[in-house]
Amino acid sequence: MTTPMHRFLLAALLASGSAFAQEAPKTAPAKPEAPKQVAPAKAPAATTPVDRADEWWKKRQAAFNERVTQAAEKGDAGMLFIGDSITQGWEGEGKEVWQEFYAKRNAINLGVGGDRTEHVLWRLDNGNLKGLDKPKAGAAPKVAVIMIGTNNVGNTEPADTAAGVEAIVKKVQ
Repeated sequence: MTTPMHRFLLAALLASGSAFAQEAPKTAPAKPEAPKQVAPAKAPAATTPVDRADEWWKKRQAAFNERVTQAAEKGDAGMLFIGDSITQGWEGEGKEVWQEFYAKRNAINLGVGGDRTEHVLWRLDNGNLKGLDKPKAGAAPKVAVIMIGTNNVGNTEPADTAAGVEAIVKKVQ
């Protein structure tokens, strides 16, 4: 855009014979850049089932599957507790309370210290619920208590953690 001031300066430079007096070539307006290609969105890590390499974890998973298989045979699982170390804590500090309130309800503790939503999803896909929806005798569990997501905090976006919890709830339902 040329203003009266620009024309005055250009005229002054031309009159002085300056090499800088050449008028800038007129250029077409810059074209907007093409949008960058965006890779398809991946499922959040919190909703993608992942197992753990810890040997003790694998043994605990196998023990859970054995207990769940027995419960599915008898139809005696009244409640499920699914989660991380907070849930597993019913076996330690919370043992007396567990015995008083939950053992008589045939509750099954499926808590594993350090688990994240993706670990619970893997466990549920790999035997922790097998047969409980249609037990050979008795009835399916009436309620599930889910306490998970604490270990996702700090390295998982809150919305992704919530999506992981939601995926667990849907799988349990």
